[in-house]
Amino acid sequence: MGAEKSKNPGSWKQVAIGAVLGGVGIALLFRSFFCYYTFQEPAIKFLFWGLALVYGVWGNKFQLFMNELTGKIFNFVAGGLVAATLVMLFTTFLTPDLTKNYCVHDFDRLKTLIEMEGKAVIAKNIDTIHNIFTADAVISNHRTDEAFQAYTYYSQKFVKEEHCAVTHADFLVTEYSREQVTITTSSMGNYGLSGAGCDKAYSNPPGSDEWVFRKQDGIWKIVRFEINLK
Repeated sequence: MGAEKSKNPGSWKQVAIGAVLGGVGIALLFRSFFCYYTFQEPAIKFLFWGLALVYGVWGNKFQLFMNELTGKIFNFVAGGLVAATLVMLFTTFLTPDLTKNYCVHDFDRLKTLIEMEGKAVIAKNIDTIHNIFTADAVISNHRTDEAFQAYTYYSQKFVKEEHCAVTHADFLVTEYSREQVTITTSSMGNYGLSGAGCDKAYSNPPGSDEWVFRKQDGIWKIVRFEINLK
């Protein structure tokens, strides 16, 4: 009986159905699936590939110890496993340009907060600073090892300096979870002492500024901003 079951051509049909269903599920949840095995748990790829290999070599032998129902479930699961394995294999070569930015669903919102900081600096708008930073947010200077509470930092900055242009670019997510995200940027602009005009310019390369965001009560805010990393 076991030998007959192992040679049952219907088992391949069950595997095919499992692969189709698994493929549809992966397509619907592709971003979460892709980001999980690419950035969060890359070792999971090797586990899936190993399981697929084990099934390919010993799959029929495993079914010798199963009844008809568990055998069908085994085949459906194996089909989904095959679909997941193929997706992970092919996306390795087909999606080389996707970064962690793709994995953060609220990336555009976080980018907007950074751009709002630049506009607030130009306009000397402390209300905007209150809205985009948490109450305990810290601004730190990597070069000098100084750190200030955000309200203190910007209050002093607005008194001492004029900013005519502030631009951030090269947005790159370096760490993320459901509640916290870290983004690095480049920056450039024109500034000067208050009343003296914007007679100075600066241009910092990608990775020079680091922004840490945390979601509080469902709202993203900046909890840390570190400058002069490069």
